[in-house]
Amino acid sequence: MLVALLVGCKKSTKEDSLSTQQWNDLVNRSFPPGSKRVDVEKFLDERGIEHSYIAKSNFPEEVNTVVALVKNENDNSVVKKSGVQLKFKFDMDERLVSSEARDIFTGP
Repeated sequence: MLVALLVGCKKSTKEDSLSTQQWNDLVNRSFPPGSKRVDVEKFLDERGIEHSYIAKSNFPEEVNTVVALVKNENDNSVVKKSGVQLKFKFDMDERLVSSEARDIFTGP
């Protein structure tokens, strides 16, 4: 369901080909714990990365979370498409608590 919210047009950048570990490293260098949500969203916007903020959810671990999807534009395979999901968890003051990047299947 989240992936459906995130699918859309985005501009291509050199970061499209970063590995999951490289995304983790970039995010961790750019946003230490306590960083503001607005700064994370600006980072994503500047890179043309589609993202959604989840304010309320039936799943408590998803509340106050920004989820973003970086599609791998270099995936030339016929069936498999891949990308990296970025997830940023915030506290009630919209300060970063944790972040993660993980591989994700994005569909054909």
